[in-house]
Amino acid sequence: MVRQYNYGLTGLRAYGLTGLRAYGLTGLLLLSAPALSTILPPSSATIPYTLSSDITTMPNRPGTFITNVYVAFRHQGGYDTALPARWGRNTWVCASASNPENGACNTSPMGFTPGVKIRGREFVRLIFTEQRSKQRMEILMGISTYLRWNGGSACGSEATGISSDTSTPAFTSPYYPAYAVCSKDGKQTDGKELNVWFAAQQLPRFTGGIWKARLILNEMQWRPSIQVATFTADITVDVTDKHNGAIYLPAFGRATPLVDLNLRTKPLSTAPGGEVSGGTVIDTCLYDGYNSNSPWLKVTLSDLLTSSGRAADLFSVVKTGAANSQPLNRIDYRVTLNYNGQPVKVENGKEITLTGVNRALIRPVALPGIPHPVICVPAPLTLDVLPFAKASKTAGRYQGTLRVNLSATALAP
Repeated sequence: MVRQYNYGLTGLRAYGLTGLRAYGLTGLLLLSAPALSTILPPSSATIPYTLSSDITTMPNRPGTFITNVYVAFRHQGGYDTALPARWGRNTWVCASASNPENGACNTSPMGFTPGVKIRGREFVRLIFTEQRSKQRMEILMGISTYLRWNGGSACGSEATGISSDTSTPAFTSPYYPAYAVCSKDGKQTDGKELNVWFAAQQLPRFTGGIWKARLILNEMQWRPSIQVATFTADITVDVTDKHNGAIYLPAFGRATPLVDLNLRTKPLSTAPGGEVSGGTVIDTCLYDGYNSNSPWLKVTLSDLLTSSGRAADLFSVVKTGAANSQPLNRIDYRVTLNYNGQPVKVENGKEITLTGVNRALIRPVALPGIPHPVICVPAPLTLDVLPFAKASKTAGRYQGTLRVNLSATALAP
């Protein structure tokens, strides 16, 4: 019996106490240590965003499915998983309620009552400026927030009206210090994510050009009520209008242009019947479907005649009913295109490249089918008739066509 008792004590010393020191006490220390937290402080951020599209393929245009076009999606506002209320109730507001230059909306957080459903989104009025014309347009931007359990919860990582007992929707108004509590484990959401998008029906309002805006939202902490970060979005909407390029002739509006060469006869002893000369200026403005933001334009002028023996820079009108365009039956003229204050010589049927269009002189015009004034590049055409002896031509009416073709990077082929 003694031997058995001694064996028990030995076993107690060897295994019981040692086991307590090795496992029991060590395990107790681990269990009593404070829980580890993950911290991501709120921080200011500036994000660039560019949407490039032609008007014919613009999202949310009439007759298409409406979808959110996001400028920012799930922008992190900061979190502390050990102290959920620290940044989990942050809000985003505007600097002004009336001035839409950088966004007009609420300038202070709204009151929030747990368990009461709040709005799911808000709208910000924001000014966009077309860079070439300086035209300004007010656009509505949508903003909302997601409520998050960054430290995890039995309800998952994102609050919804089903998994939280506050009936908070999946996305909430950024104005409210809202939070959600998981009904399964009592955990409170510890962070928010900001979303910014173009409100429905807004994108189709943009005409051709490069439109820019800067949206600024202030991120506010709930307690204490202080600004902790600034969210800035530099937004560019780059729009082409490939099927609405135009050669604009202000003097004719929508009518088919009919130009008179203003022929005049001057008596000359050396020219039987006198010498005839004439000319005219056609006010012309070239629109590239891009508010004159194209780097270049290509212009081709031709009279659609096949005449041998003419110089490359000659254009002609022909006697009505004449069987051919021989010198006896035609009147020749030259064309000069004035671009950016400088004359450009024109050859019949030869393409001219006008460079630096996005820096050239411009002119606002109203074109059919475009709701806002657009910017075109003045390019007046001067037609000068080559003087000729009246007796050298067949008497009658002369007419012809001067065709002007325009192409640009922003235009359809």
